[in-house]
Amino acid sequence: MPRSIELKIGERIPLNKDKGLSDWVYQGEAPKGKRRKVFANCPTCNEVGEYQLNDLRNGKSNNCRECANKASSKTRTFPHEDVVKDYYLGDIKLLSQYVNAVTKNSLQCLVCGHKWKARYNDYRNQGHGCPSCANHGFKSDQPAVVYYLKLELKKGDPVYKIGITAADRLDARMKEIHSSITFVTAMYFDLGQEAYEYEQYLQEKYSHLRVSLDGTVVSGKTEFFKCNPLDVENLNDQLSLPLF
Repeated sequence: MPRSIELKIGERIPLNKDKGLSDWVYQGEAPKGKRRKVFANCPTCNEVGEYQLNDLRNGKSNNCRECANKASSKTRTFPHEDVVKDYYLGDIKLLSQYVNAVTKNSLQCLVCGHKWKARYNDYRNQGHGCPSCANHGFKSDQPAVVYYLKLELKKGDPVYKIGITAADRLDARMKEIHSSITFVTAMYFDLGQEAYEYEQYLQEKYSHLRVSLDGTVVSGKTEFFKCNPLDVENLNDQLSLPLF
């Protein structure tokens, strides 16, 4: 294709062979190389990126790489056991057979017991959890526990999770524990508000010990630590709170 084709900023880029206009909007010339590159708006998200003009005119690209990755992840299938574990780490029990990221699953909250249906994609990418807990919040006037879990990864050192649940749900929570997760201990509080405040205290105090699990089935979760805050805090010596 000749480099002399004239394009105007803000106008759609024409397809080759007089096939009309593409959905890409021209935003200027990119640094010159062996092939002509331009800046253009992605038809899906409208973000400006750098592309080879020939690819846009030949119809090889329909959206930017990020949008393409998001589209492919919607139908991506993960191993059933990994999905079970990922849900568990979010205080959710998978009741149905996992099919793919866009098929609705039957779920049960391990905190309040609520049952609902939702797509795994909503949980993994958008962090959607139990709608009942989201609507009604934690029961601050009821007994609760702050618990500690150890998660064995397929590669690398284990990580740790701090969680909170209603005191009368702890037994059910532990019965559903995944084989790669070890229950460390739990601390009892007469009031859920006290448990919540203590959990938040730990999350903030040891935020520098947080680890990213990008690239794993539990990527996107933020409450994992590279060592057990219980050991660091030495809670058994410092606090006179009953342990289970």
